[in-house]
Amino acid sequence: DQATGAGANGNITLYAQWTKKIGESTKYTVNAILDQTYTGAEIKPAVVVKSGDKVLDSGYTVTYSHNTNVGTAKVTVAVGSDKAEVEFNIFKDKNPSVSMADVSVTFGASYTMTATAQTSAGNKIEDGTITIKYYTDAKCTGEGTDTAPTNAGIYYAKATLTGTDNYAVATKIATITISKATFSVSTRGYDGTYDGKPHSITVEANGADVTYRETDTGDYTNDKPTYTDAGE
Repeated sequence: DQATGAGANGNITLYAQWTKKIGESTKYTVNAILDQTYTGAEIKPAVVVKSGDKVLDSGYTVTYSHNTNVGTAKVTVAVGSDKAEVEFNIFKDKNPSVSMADVSVTFGASYTMTATAQTSAGNKIEDGTITIKYYTDAKCTGEGTDTAPTNAGIYYAKATLTGTDNYAVATKIATITISKATFSVSTRGYDGTYDGKPHSITVEANGADVTYRETDTGDYTNDKPTYTDAGE
């Protein structure tokens, strides 16, 4: 804690360390504990216990409670049968972060966007809610879509960590690059003397479905046409 007052040469800042007695009739004291920020784990600040002006490094026990989530945490310090309870505040983490890697695939390949969140202390946020939306612009404006893109092009995924009482909202934008696939088609027809048997065409298209039609107009179907009579 600090207090500021006026002196002959300007303001003077004075610092004071508050202490609390351990027991009513002992010379033991424990220093106040500074406020902390939510970390996602138990917070156990060091305590300073004194006997008069001497700092002790043993001879006492420390117990923490309510020391994970935002709120008021309690620390109980005991020297023998004498006890003192001090409190400290745990404040909301205003700077959590989200991690999500860029993805680069070829058209037709599957991929998954995976996001994780961490507190500013670096601890993974296990109970966090992260939503991922997909966009066509780098700033991820608008509402986006829940459906991951599949066509060739450059897209963007935005992961958003929902804020809670313990931590604030955090976002991360990653780039999705879907490259054009290499595509090849081969065909093999029939060229021979009439033999009374049906013959057709063989089409091999790498990774693609093949449909057929026998005229310049009409619908394509999956049925491969066959021919028996002679013709050109």
